[in-house]
Amino acid sequence: FLVIGCEGSMGKRRTKHLKELGHEVIGWDITHKTKMPIVPDCDGVVISTPPDHHEEYFCNISLPTFVEASVIPYKPQGNIFPSCTMRFHPTVEYLRKHIKETKPLAFIYHVGNHIEDWHPNEDYRTKYFAKYVTGGAKEIVAYELCWLVDVFGPIVMSLIIGEKLSKLQMEANDYYRGLLEFASDMVGTLIVDTVSRPRVRELKIIYDGNTESYDMGDVDWEDCYRREIKAWIDIFGGSEWPYSVEEDLNILHEINMGEDDE
Repeated sequence: FLVIGCEGSMGKRRTKHLKELGHEVIGWDITHKTKMPIVPDCDGVVISTPPDHHEEYFCNISLPTFVEASVIPYKPQGNIFPSCTMRFHPTVEYLRKHIKETKPLAFIYHVGNHIEDWHPNEDYRTKYFAKYVTGGAKEIVAYELCWLVDVFGPIVMSLIIGEKLSKLQMEANDYYRGLLEFASDMVGTLIVDTVSRPRVRELKIIYDGNTESYDMGDVDWEDCYRREIKAWIDIFGGSEWPYSVEEDLNILHEINMGEDDE
């Protein structure tokens, strides 16, 4: 397999897990002073670059291509398998069945993590998640909507607003609030920020007379990532990928529709 963007944190993670699963990996990064290896020599490709570089690589690749979570709408071309890490979260797997049986009324979900803590040894101002178009909070909204639509069903109405509230030295919005209505009649409030300390990933599911709380951050993230890349490898044996390009583009549309372009 070829991993494009192998020097980044996700590229290193994908390389590690592919090797643990017994596969040979060729790594390439834009920082390398060499040409990108010839893609046809590989069985498949993993694109772990920043989101604003995804399309320039997968647009000319016909091989099965795993692409990290994005925030930028793209043209559905090639043989793309968009990342859906949260669908391999054990609590999400539990909720997928639990919600169908219990039929709650609403949820409130807050995800927050100060952006300086994402990569503590690096200057956040130089990273893609500090840019307006590929902002970190915006990326998390997409990351979370991926599993919310899996558990609660398609979104039929949404209002997602991004704002810059803090004094962080970046263009990106650091606070998103979303009001969501699903085809299942479930309604939800999603809050995402990149200013909270300590980090939080708290889900409250509301019933008539009861509330359930879940700490979505209490999980072995490496296991989620490992299971995800294993599921992608399994498509070569005929398994289905659990997250379609159409679903991904629908989510990106919901996010970008509410962006303030001023």
